[in-house]
Amino acid sequence: MKEIYREMSKETGINEKKLEKYDEKAKQISHIITICMRRNPESKLPEIEDIIATGCVIQNIYLMLKPLGIAGYLSTGDICYSEQTKKFLNLNENERCLGFFQLGIPLNDIKLPDKKRIPASEKTEWIDGN
Repeated sequence: MKEIYREMSKETGINEKKLEKYDEKAKQISHIITICMRRNPESKLPEIEDIIATGCVIQNIYLMLKPLGIAGYLSTGDICYSEQTKKFLNLNENERCLGFFQLGIPLNDIKLPDKKRIPASEKTEWIDGN
């Protein structure tokens, strides 16, 4: 990812702090899963449906992390959607990079903050079809 960032920054200039951040992250993670979507050019479905289906795959990865003792998160942003990344991954016009899932083993002394869950009923509005 660091090399892709260098390539992307040729015109705008390289931010050395950002390069250092890539180095720090590389020390914390063991694997990166590149999440890509391949669209069937003959599909009659809107592209958004393929994107949503890929999002479901990402959610399933999240659900399996804790039982496997793995920590991880999805990273997106300019680097993910850049032409440089598309070229690096050798993607064709029917393929799209949607993110990088970064994985590692959590340190024993790190505790995740308690997150206050908002009940679904407070976020859901049911509409009567009548």
